[in-house]
Amino acid sequence: MAGAKLTAKGTAFIQQDGRIAACASAATWMSTIITRKRFGFEMLPCSMFDITKMATKYTFPPVWGGRRRGLTVEQIIWALHEMGYEPLSYDVKDPEIAYEVIYNCIESGIPPILIIRLLKGFHAVTAVGHTYDVTPKSKEEIIKGGNSTKTWCPYILIHDDQVGPYLKLKIGPQSAETERSPSLILDEDDVFLGDKKEEIKEWYRNASLLYIITPFPPRYELRAEDAAKKGKAILIIAYELYKPLIESFQEKMPDPPIFRCYFTSSNDFKRRFQPEKVPGLSYELAHWYRGSLYPRYIWVIELCSLKDRNVKDLKNLRICADVTIDPTSSPYSQDFITLHLPHLFFRMLPKETNLINALKTPTFIKDDQPYQPLIRLEMGQAPLIVSS
Repeated sequence: MAGAKLTAKGTAFIQQDGRIAACASAATWMSTIITRKRFGFEMLPCSMFDITKMATKYTFPPVWGGRRRGLTVEQIIWALHEMGYEPLSYDVKDPEIAYEVIYNCIESGIPPILIIRLLKGFHAVTAVGHTYDVTPKSKEEIIKGGNSTKTWCPYILIHDDQVGPYLKLKIGPQSAETERSPSLILDEDDVFLGDKKEEIKEWYRNASLLYIITPFPPRYELRAEDAAKKGKAILIIAYELYKPLIESFQEKMPDPPIFRCYFTSSNDFKRRFQPEKVPGLSYELAHWYRGSLYPRYIWVIELCSLKDRNVKDLKNLRICADVTIDPTSSPYSQDFITLHLPHLFFRMLPKETNLINALKTPTFIKDDQPYQPLIRLEMGQAPLIVSS
């Protein structure tokens, strides 16, 4: 404008084209443009027209033939397949499980597509981030929240092509008004609603969540909830096995244990192990992490204590243990790639089939202490709105 160079930073947002694309096409575009940027270029870059065409490839009549009718869940999944993704879908009924799946995907930089029910009919939106509440949490709150770090994240941030970006919604309980599906509750105190507040409130009145669709990179089918369950079990078993040794270091299993699960590329995972940039990280531990062999992508399950999580500055967050898991592995096997406990580091070889045998030969880490977890503050991944 007037010769000035203008730039804007934010998470990709778009509105539907009334002739060739519906809300589902817009939600899919917003989700995949972010996922593709983060996880490589084997997935196809597609416009909303391309997405709609792929979704309706084997549908008669085409969605743009006559009156626009939108896309079904099956059509969205088919379009994602055609684009090269591994779409995982959830028919959710439990609010806690629904939010855990959404939270894990957001932490992974994979914006899930949410199929919701409004008073005016079905609609598709994209979850792109979450808020972060620095208010300290009690042990009871943690246990009620499923021992998950999502306890500190009360609202998800969504892009709705009909009413705007970065809307704050909370996943609430089922009710008769939502036909026994988890409710979606708008933050009515959000100052960004502006003069459209009443209109947006009416839009989301009695809104409910029906399906979650997550566009993962191809061939990686271990679901977030299965990866989290598997990682938690392995960490608990390992802590119990080495309890006397860990306690000799004046350490113990956190009570309550607080877990965080996310999907990432192994290159990004190893790249961040730089002691000069990660507070608390020892050079020796960084050496073992960076020297380990990983598949292209991994699931990471982190463990921290209430003391290390109840901090007001995100830079002061710390984790005491973590485990990495192959996303192509079975949800029923207890296998891992690397495992870190206080002062102990383990590797499990691909030929290993027994967890206890794999835990028999730890590497001792002398200079070890809780270190800073991965914090996603970059726009275009999973934006945070921090509240006091």
